[in-house]
Amino acid sequence: MSTETSIKGILALPNEILLRVFSHVAREESESDAFARTLAPAWAMSIPHVCSRWRTLALGSTTLWTRVSPSFSTFWYDEFAERSMDTFLHATVSLLDEEKLPDDELMTEMTSFSEEMEIILRPGRQAPEDEDEEVDDDDDYLLYRLGDEASKLHTLRITQPKSGTQLDLPLPFPDDHSSLRNLTISCPCLGDLRWAFDLFENLTSLTIHAVMSYSVLRAVCRTATKLEQLTYGSPLSRDAGFHITAPYKRDENPLIMSSLRELTIKSFAQPESENFLGNLELPVLERLYLRFRFTDDKGIRQTFQDLKPLFRPWARPKHVEFLVHQEKEVALLLGPSPVDIPNAIIVIESAGLAEDTSSLLLRLYPLIALDSVRTLGLADASSPEEMFKASEWCSLLKPFTAVEDLWCMQPTHQELHKFELFRALWPGQQWEPYALTSGDATEDLLLPALRKISFTRRPIRFAGFREPGAVAVFEEWPASRNEPHSYELLRLANTVGRLDDRRRAVEYVFEDVEGMEEKVVEMLNREGGRDVRMVGSHIVSKKEA
Repeated sequence: MSTETSIKGILALPNEILLRVFSHVAREESESDAFARTLAPAWAMSIPHVCSRWRTLALGSTTLWTRVSPSFSTFWYDEFAERSMDTFLHATVSLLDEEKLPDDELMTEMTSFSEEMEIILRPGRQAPEDEDEEVDDDDDYLLYRLGDEASKLHTLRITQPKSGTQLDLPLPFPDDHSSLRNLTISCPCLGDLRWAFDLFENLTSLTIHAVMSYSVLRAVCRTATKLEQLTYGSPLSRDAGFHITAPYKRDENPLIMSSLRELTIKSFAQPESENFLGNLELPVLERLYLRFRFTDDKGIRQTFQDLKPLFRPWARPKHVEFLVHQEKEVALLLGPSPVDIPNAIIVIESAGLAEDTSSLLLRLYPLIALDSVRTLGLADASSPEEMFKASEWCSLLKPFTAVEDLWCMQPTHQELHKFELFRALWPGQQWEPYALTSGDATEDLLLPALRKISFTRRPIRFAGFREPGAVAVFEEWPASRNEPHSYELLRLANTVGRLDDRRRAVEYVFEDVEGMEEKVVEMLNREGGRDVRMVGSHIVSKKEA
């Protein structure tokens, strides 16, 4: 491709893409050692001079010219302020390298003009018994300095990569912190924050990733009366080496959070999480994300009982999804439709309990009206041995008697004749491992009201994989190890083509059949009596009128 063609292509990019490119390159240059020695990043400085559109985009961006780090000298803030049209800075203060700590003047300059800041603390002591060793108080001092000049600060992130002891957060705002709206704290273990509760008074968003006492979290929530988004997640305590031993007692008075619209709790196996949930009263809650890792049967029943008031706004969902991950995790999603953001996501991790995961999911059923569900999404990527057997899938799906439309992810890791989900959907159907035969089915389709099944390999079809919220349903959905196996695809088409008349009223849609269209159509037409045609990029098989 010629340089001229490349330039024309770049100039034609939409503003959203250009801004992403600008921001990425500017951030990389600002973090490089060479940038600290040069007058300014040559590539970034040339952006406003290419064309009027680039000039408007670059100089009007609130983030392109504002992401700065202590590598800058104070002199360059004037340059950045001029080019960013006096927009506030988004500063990063890293305390990891003792030789590059910002001086007082630089810290004052950054905090004076910062709307967003990230403070990266040095690792703490690796064990509580190291308390006698000398501890540098630079972290405390620099955080304290935020209080003098940070009156414009809107967003603050405090990160401690690792530590063997809990983090006792220094009070960063001794004077005025009324502008702070978003606070994120990430560390292995967070200590008692009772003496710093006024820090949370005006927050609208709070994110804590740390092992933390639920008693302290409850006290924080009572203070943060304006919170609209709360995210709390803790690592597995056995991996982090921290254990919460203080008992949590349910307060007689409910914890009313009248502004909270989005709640995310990833508590894993921390004790007393069920008591915290049961103490909540959330009248305007719109989105709920919960992740459980039950290690004993003690609090299971109480936990699901406490979910009932939280589920009340979504007691009659129109859309439900079951997403089974290869790491032995299953997610249940509730929402208004397949294209909308889900209202509730419950993720349960299998932990070898006496009560299996499918039984735990069935405990959620009394919380929702199953007869209101019209669309269902099913995706199972567990491998090599599937998480649910066909009998368990039958128990999970049979109550959805009103489902009319089903989206089903084609198996990515399993051979079709071993795919337990499909065996459950067609009870009595023969799935021979080495022959494309169907056999005589004697039972009806599992879902009696079903009118359409769509087979796809596209995660975008599922609301749970499009989730842009505070926590992803899964970190990564496993892709197929190889290209779609043509034999397995033809086996599926052949099985659908040989279904008996009782099941032919259902419309079957095949996606992702590129290069196999003719053979798939042939398989679907094996028994006749079907109207099979290409509709766009899909193959649709209907019963003949």
